[in-house]
Amino acid sequence: MGPLVFAQPPLDTACIQIERHRFTVEQARTTLEQQYGLQHRTSLASDRGMIFPYKTPQVLRFWMKDCEIPLDMLFFREGKLVHYVDAAPPCKAEASQCPVYSSGQPADAVVELKAGTRGRLKLKPGAKLSYCSRQSQGSRK
Repeated sequence: MGPLVFAQPPLDTACIQIERHRFTVEQARTTLEQQYGLQHRTSLASDRGMIFPYKTPQVLRFWMKDCEIPLDMLFFREGKLVHYVDAAPPCKAEASQCPVYSSGQPADAVVELKAGTRGRLKLKPGAKLSYCSRQSQGSRK
């Protein structure tokens, strides 16, 4: 028998824009939501993702434990891209064996997108992150 997997309740969604590219993202605001992240997802559309907002800028560390798909991780501070990890691979190993990906400097948000998205869109440090206008923002799924 495989590991016990609990379904995560639907998260609030929002429309974000990175430069001129729009995405609908789930918002992982609580510690539990942030720990669970995109674990156990078997696919992710090219215009979807997850945002992890933090109130205080800090060096952020993420891993890919129990993720099923590779992801691009984009680290932002005050709405500007400060660091990224392209195509972080899934990790099925024991937690102590999974690599940790760091922002390397204080960040206040992380956006996870389908692997290859950052390169395809040519997003570089300094790229701007913003929320879309109120009319286009989502709500609960």
